[in-house]
Amino acid sequence: FGRTLSFKQVSVDQSSETIQNIVIMNYIDEVLLSLGPKLSKSQHSIIIDGDRTISISILPDALSQIITNLILNSLTHAYDETDSGHIRISVSLDGIYLKLIYSDDGRGIDDSIRSKIFDPFFTTKRGSGGSGLGLHILYNLVTQTLGGGVVCESAPGEGATFTITLPSRYLSAPTPDE
Repeated sequence: FGRTLSFKQVSVDQSSETIQNIVIMNYIDEVLLSLGPKLSKSQHSIIIDGDRTISISILPDALSQIITNLILNSLTHAYDETDSGHIRISVSLDGIYLKLIYSDDGRGIDDSIRSKIFDPFFTTKRGSGGSGLGLHILYNLVTQTLGGGVVCESAPGEGATFTITLPSRYLSAPTPDE
């Protein structure tokens, strides 16, 4: 499959502002590898599914930060230390949009909190690991940097689902070697 980015490239991309063509599922795999030390301390399983041929031209740093912030948010807020949860990341095409659905089966989010989760500095874990910036940064990356949309659906005890849609300008045609 065309050009894939290595673990080392994911690290370099953290400071890159260059649009690159990536196979999105392969890149998500690499981001998860970079989170290995954090993930190895938990008993959660992460399932990634979707079309492994979807290529996008995107700022890799933005995508990396989005995935990282979602996972760290789940690890901080959705589960207790002894929980063994399930996280799913699904990628698909929905008409002219790229759809990324991230879900966990954690404790869920009450409506009164859900309405504030994208606000800067809002956290339920002040003093114990939460800065209140992770989902705010995610929201700005999706809506401002990438021109997409993000919606959170959740209920107490039923986990949380974040649906991110990115406009077609990020989709790229497969190259002949893909």
